[in-house]
Amino acid sequence: MWALLDGAPVLTIPHHPANRSHFYPWEYFHEQFMPVVEIFQDYRGSAEGPSCPGRSVFPEVDGAEHHVQAALARGLRLGFIAGGDHGGVAQAGLFVRRLDRAGVLEALCARRVFGTTGIHCWLTFAVNGRVLGGEVTDAGSGTVEVELGCAAPEPVADAVLVINGREEAIPVAPGRRAWRWGGAVRVPSTVARPGYVYPRIRFCNGEIAWGSPVWVAAAGGGQSG
Repeated sequence: MWALLDGAPVLTIPHHPANRSHFYPWEYFHEQFMPVVEIFQDYRGSAEGPSCPGRSVFPEVDGAEHHVQAALARGLRLGFIAGGDHGGVAQAGLFVRRLDRAGVLEALCARRVFGTTGIHCWLTFAVNGRVLGGEVTDAGSGTVEVELGCAAPEPVADAVLVINGREEAIPVAPGRRAWRWGGAVRVPSTVARPGYVYPRIRFCNGEIAWGSPVWVAAAGGGQSG
């Protein structure tokens, strides 16, 4: 199918990749057609990782190999959206340069996106000035400056950065509805295998938001985004 679609302005986005009935095999990947993944779907819950919040009672695969974190561990570059299939309310947030179909496609392809379980929030995330879905190519020792901001109708419960699969809590005062945080974190990486970091925010009413990763490479590794 990808060969037939080559050059066409279409995407083949993996949905509910850890669902036991229709899991996604990450050995099949196409950078052009799969810039993003559905990290959450109302009916099937979160596909982030087996021990991550937001899971549903719908059966998932027994192992970790089909979750989104497994894809990131393989080195796949995927932005995060969420989907409200089956009458749900999950949201995909996009930072577009043009408010039309071409602008939506461009934002998805650039991975300037975030996903929520349904809450209407504003989420901003940057690493050394590179925004959602981008790449830092000159990280040196791996220490980078992170900026995270959120505004929502519900107060925040907690926020974490997920760095190469490891969670690091962000000191955000619980109960705030609008806030910004900035600080230095270490993202281990090499030229051959960039590291990644992305935010997860939980709100006091149980809703969750995920920001797309920013990849961090040692000097000389890859292209900036």
